[in-house]
Amino acid sequence: MQNFVNFMAGSIKAQGAFYQPAGDARISHIDVRDIARVAARALTTSGHEGKAYELSGPRAISYGEAAEILSGVLGKRVSYVAVSDDAARAGMVAAGMPELYADHVIDLNRHYRTGAGSAVSTAVKDVTGREPVSFEQFASDHAGALR
Repeated sequence: MQNFVNFMAGSIKAQGAFYQPAGDARISHIDVRDIARVAARALTTSGHEGKAYELSGPRAISYGEAAEILSGVLGKRVSYVAVSDDAARAGMVAAGMPELYADHVIDLNRHYRTGAGSAVSTAVKDVTGREPVSFEQFASDHAGALR
């Protein structure tokens, strides 16, 4: 989820839009705070030795749905613009991203378009005892950085 703040906030603020080559892929974005809670629990309590956890957010959403949620939370229209791989790569490189990293971002989005990012697990709750942060809560918590 923090990618919305770290990589998309500029265009959300300036243009009311963000751009990704993900099509209508559904992705179970996770908040880094949930990852940290799982790591802290796994490292400080017993019973996690030799285990690996598949972590996810509470549900898989498309970038279009994320834009709708952001619009509601921020009180302004936010749009998701699906762009081609070539346009995304050109934009990332023009913005100063190294070509190799841009290629990896494109590969990740191709992976998402296959449906591979849509799995939802109960691991966050299983390990921490609390539900993972919803995208709505994330957007509310970071509204200042996205306005």
